Amino acid sequence: MKGPFRTLASTLMFCAACSFARAEPVEVRQGEYIGAGYSFRRGNACTVVTARHVVPDIGASITVLDRSGAKVEGSRSYDNEFYDLALVALPDVRTIACTTTWPDRAPPVGTNIPATKEFQAIRHYPSGRETIVRLKSAGGIKHLLNLAPVDSLRIRESDSGAIVMLDGRPAGIVQSVDSGTDRVNVLRFDTIDQLVGDRFRSTGGGGVLNFEGVVWQGRIHPHWTTYLQAWLMEQAGKQVVTVSGPKAPTDLCSIRVEVLSWDRIAVPNPAYQNVQEQLKTCGKKGWLYEQMCRQARSTSQSTPRQLTSQKLTFNAIVQPPGAPALSKLATDSAVPKSGAPMTQAEIEMSSLQAVVGPVLKELLDRSSCD
Repeated sequence: MKGPFRTLASTLMFCAACSFARAEPVEVRQGEYIGAGYSFRRGNACTVVTARHVVPDIGASITVLDRSGAKVEGSRSYDNEFYDLALVALPDVRTIACTTTWPDRAPPVGTNIPATKEFQAIRHYPSGRETIVRLKSAGGIKHLLNLAPVDSLRIRESDSGAIVMLDGRPAGIVQSVDSGTDRVNVLRFDTIDQLVGDRFRSTGGGGVLNFEGVVWQGRIHPHWTTYLQAWLMEQAGKQVVTVSGPKAPTDLCSIRVEVLSWDRIAVPNPAYQNVQEQLKTCGKKGWLYEQMCRQARSTSQSTPRQLTSQKLTFNAIVQPPGAPALSKLATDSAVPKSGAPMTQAEIEMSSLQAVVGPVLKELLDRSSCD
């Protein structure tokens, strides 16, 4: 009796996992990168949880596909390099299936899990097919599970970001696999919940904004829109939908930013001025002065006289529903942080957030949008 009973129980568990995840696992693509993810609904917004290395490029478009073959373009709204975690915001929740809500309380997942407990990693195919990779505990650390395959079916590179279930509840997402041992590293879901859970739990409409986008030369600039959308979600803590034109919701506070000019201006480098002051110690007698002089000369070789400041002139508009619009025309500059080289996308993102962010915060504080 034990054999058939165990077989039946395993079958029921397998079917329960399939039912729970039937439409929610998604495929995530960015350029040549292909991975997996899991979609969660919050109010009218849909957000995909995945591994950061699946969507590594700032501002680059992300395509998300569900099991029906439906697809939608999204943008990275959160990333954490240390934990290899990212969120992808989708502009239209109706495009793909997105019905699962974030658990009210993340199930604790310890490292001392009996070998009899079975994990299921859900592999999704846009053709409608779905495969369950069976795994068992093989140890772990505070925020990572280390799992081993139960049978010949293995986790592969394109499974990065895939949801892993335990007893029908999310246990984590796939991060990496050791090809030599087939051990699978899984970021624990309770760790994910600590990092981003609060973004999913509130479903009230008070913090929901419609971000129409950033307009440049009469057109929506998709990358700049992504950068400010990330600021609204990460820094301002808002739920954001992105709809413009006639379909824009009239019951939500709407935001629009028009960039009128963006200039690059050379400005004096304060660090260079400091080095020049330190160089004045050269010629003075004493071991300490000699060391200070040597350090100043070394630093001066890599310290530019000038930095490139990003100067923006823009008009920010906040339109509360049923109330007069608030707007502010402003000009301000930002100098990207010195140190590690920054890509053009990183410079644009940091500059937009530094210059436009405070103005948006001021207008939102003055409006009735909260």
